[in-house]
Formats: sequence, structure tokens, C-alpha cells
Amino acid sequence: MRNFDNLETLISFGIIYKLHKSREVWSIIFLLGCLISAAYWDLRTYKVPNQIIIVGLGTSLILQVLAIGIHGIYWWGKCLMTPFVLLFLLYLFHVIGAGDIKLFSVVGGFLGSSKVIHIIILAFIIGAVMSLIQIISFHNFKYRIQYLTNYIHTIRKKKRITPYYNREKGSTKEVIPFSLAIMISVFVTLIMKVQ
Repeated sequence: MRNFDNLETLISFGIIYKLHKSREVWSIIFLLGCLISAAYWDLRTYKVPNQIIIVGLGTSLILQVLAIGIHGIYWWGKCLMTPFVLLFLLYLFHVIGAGDIKLFSVVGGFLGSSKVIHIIILAFIIGAVMSLIQIISFHNFKYRIQYLTNYIHTIRKKKRITPYYNREKGSTKEVIPFSLAIMISVFVTLIMKVQ
């Protein structure tokens, strides 16, 4: 009878392991779906629709609760807040959009705080490369440096924070669709995890 109990336990663990792996796969599929949708809309409209964010947050919450029970709500909330805490100052300066921060929160909800921190760093590196490519292709390095120095001068003169970029005043060729950098950084992180 004891051997039967061990066999039953092994079968139970095998099923739980398969379900766990299946949930991880679905989690990645849903996350990539949200990121691809966000990047598509960001490239077209320079905004990330809130519907994508809501679907991503809701799905990640459900998957976390299924994975670790009621404690998944606390874990999910903590992972959601990490990008807000880290990037709030950049949002105040309008260096990064609210949709981008919310998208990082979706990533955190699926992958966790430590992974989202690495993804944020990698996304900023990828964003810098995208920006450099854009500066080279538009031949506007001198203009961008002047824009930055004028911005710093304006802050010093007015003694208050003003947005770095104002969509109504600027052209869209100066905008980096940052959700694309976020998506690429998640792809790179997931590929590195597999290897």
C-alpha cells in the first residue's frame, strides 16, 4: 500500500508540474500578445490603449492567483507598483509616457519585480539605441542637443518642472515609440531565460 501512495504522490506532483508549466506558457503568450498589441498601437497612434493595459493587468492577476493562491494578489500588487515607483520622476518630466509605465506594470504583473527592473534597464538601453538611429537618420543631432540645453535653461529660469516634450508643439518624428523598446527587452529577457 505504501508504494501505491508514493506512486499517487508522484503522479500528483507530475500533474501539478505540468499545470505549472502550462500556466507559465499561457502567461508568456498573454504577455507577448499585450506587448505586440501595445507596440502596434504605439507605432500607429503614439499611445498605448488602456484596454490593452486592463486586459494585461487582469490576466496577470488571475494567473498569479491561480499560481500561488490569495498571496498572488499581494505579489501582483507589489510587482505592479515597482515601475511606478522607479519611473515616476521621469513621468513628471514627460520623458516617459503614462502608457509606457502602465505597460511596464503589466510586465511586472506577469514576470515579477526583479525581472521588470532588468527589463526597464534593458528597455532604456534599447530606447537609447533607437534614439541614436533616429538622430542619425534624421541628421538632427545638433538640434537635439540645442533642444536639451534649451530645456535645462527653461527649468532653471522658471524654477519649475516643465514637460520635456510637448506633443502639440513638436513633430512625431522626434517621438520614440517606447513600447517597442519594452517589447524587444521582454523578448530578449525571455530568450536569455530559455538558453
